[in-house]
Amino acid sequence: MKPPLDVPAPQGGRFKGDYPQHDLKYVAICKDLRARITTGEYLPGRRLPSQLALAVAYGVTVMTLRQALAELGAEGLVETSHGRGTFVAARPFKYRLNHLSSFAQDMRTQGKFVTTRVLYSGLVAEAEPALCARLALPSSERPYQLDRVRFVDGVPVVFQRSYLPASIGRKLQPNSLETESLYDVLRTQQQLDVVRAVETVKAVGLPAAEAKALGRPPGTPAFLSTRLSLADGDRPVLFDKAYISGEAVEISTDRVADSLRLSFRVR
Repeated sequence: MKPPLDVPAPQGGRFKGDYPQHDLKYVAICKDLRARITTGEYLPGRRLPSQLALAVAYGVTVMTLRQALAELGAEGLVETSHGRGTFVAARPFKYRLNHLSSFAQDMRTQGKFVTTRVLYSGLVAEAEPALCARLALPSSERPYQLDRVRFVDGVPVVFQRSYLPASIGRKLQPNSLETESLYDVLRTQQQLDVVRAVETVKAVGLPAAEAKALGRPPGTPAFLSTRLSLADGDRPVLFDKAYISGEAVEISTDRVADSLRLSFRVR
């Protein structure tokens, strides 16, 4: 039997109830679809073939197929939307606070594909005393501003506004930031190593401009991360404000006797 055009053959070539004796049919279907999702054959956000098409391809009833999808839903691998179908769920990634690294570096260690779109680069319109104070600049000096949208596996998840002393910002090549982290660029192009950062996180609603950049309605719950990055001698070199949509974020902790490790999980 050939499967429907939109349903590739199950891994191992099994169709029409050719399942191991020790596996219930829905368990075998779960294994096959789980493998397709975890290996990237079915990417996050993709709509799966219809339940009827899958049931026919696997040689089972729609009820059995739904049992398999319910199991995958409980594992967080798929999401079913009434009237729209079943979609591969976005895979969560951790946004760690317990160590010093850039966003892109953090994602790469987790096997995530990160891209960046630079929306703006240049001096701020006018000097802001509070911002200048954070960067240890004269109150009359205009810092350099860099606006970016960060994509994880093709999905926009972070709007990041960065401020740097003009002496540093003017030397940046914005195009290089589409494929490299700002920390890496500062180190390789200007021999500036970030050695320490102070970061705080609070719950906010997405402002209109940031919401538009992330493709979400204004006021959508979000986390606002503010981070001051310092080089040797506690010299401020970078101040970041990053908005992460709350629809996509979970916060989890790993508690041990003498410490606490905190991380974001973004779906």
